[in-house]
Amino acid sequence: MSARVIAEKLWGYSLNRVIELPEELERILEKSSTSELELLDLVQKMLPQVRRLLQRKIRECNEKGITPNFRFSDFSENRLIGCLRLESEEAIKQKLLNRDDFFQFLNSLTWKTFENLCLYIMKLYNFKKYDVGKRTQDGGLDFFGFYIPHKAEACYTGFLSSMNIRIFGQAKHRNKSSVAEAEILTFHSQFRDFLNEHGRAYSFVQSNCKWFIETKGPLIPLFFTNNKFSRDAKKYADRNGIVTRDGEQVVEDIIRLSKIEPWFSIRNEKLKFYPDQFKKYLKGM
Repeated sequence: MSARVIAEKLWGYSLNRVIELPEELERILEKSSTSELELLDLVQKMLPQVRRLLQRKIRECNEKGITPNFRFSDFSENRLIGCLRLESEEAIKQKLLNRDDFFQFLNSLTWKTFENLCLYIMKLYNFKKYDVGKRTQDGGLDFFGFYIPHKAEACYTGFLSSMNIRIFGQAKHRNKSSVAEAEILTFHSQFRDFLNEHGRAYSFVQSNCKWFIETKGPLIPLFFTNNKFSRDAKKYADRNGIVTRDGEQVVEDIIRLSKIEPWFSIRNEKLKFYPDQFKKYLKGM
C-alpha cells in the first residue's frame, strides 16, 4: 500500500477522531510485513511521506478557505485531530457532519436553481442588492449585486466607508466535467465588454437594472461552479483577477454562514437536512 493511498484513507476517517499516526500506520500495514521488525521499519519509512501528504491536504484546504478534515496537533507532529473536535460552535459541527449531503444537493440542482443558490450566497454575505441576469443569451452575466464592506458608524474608515463593491457573476453547473480554460476566457471577454459599455449583459442591465450601473465602485468578476476548475482555468482566472468559487467553497459558505433555516432541524442532538425544502426556497428567490 502506497503512502498516497494511506493518506487518502486517513483523510476519510471520522471527523471526530484523534489519530496517532505511528500506531495507525502500524495497524494498517501489519499485513504487509512478515515480522515485527519489518513492520516497524516500514512504518518509520512511510511515516514522513504520509505526514507530508496530509500536511499538503491541510495547506490546500486553508488556501481555499475551507475546513480541513483534520489538523495536526500543536504538541505532536504525529497526532491528527478531527475538525469536529477543534470546532467550538455546535451548529457548525452539525453542518460539517452533513457536508456530503450538501455536495449531493449542489449536484442535484438545475442550472437555474444553481444561479439562485448564488443569490442565496450573496444574501449570506449581506449584499445590499442582488439579482439574476437574463438567463438566455445573457452575455456572461448570470447574477450580480453590490455590498458595502465597511460602514463608518462605529469608527472612521475613510474612503472605505462609502465604497460599494460590485459583483459580475457567472454560474456553471456541471454534472461531471470541470470548468475548462476556454469557458473562463469567454467569461473574461464578456466581462471586458461590460466594462466597455457594450454587449448583451450591458444592454440587459441598462434596460432592467440600472441601479447596478449607477452604483459606483470597483467591479469584480466572480465565477461559481458546483464542480471544480481545471488547472489551466484556475491559472488563467488567477492571472486575470477573476475570483473563482468551486463546489467545496460553496458548501463551506453554506456551512459557515447559513443559519438554522426551515430546511434544517435538530433531532436527538443531530442535524437533519431537508434538500426538497431548500430547493423550494431557492426556486422562489
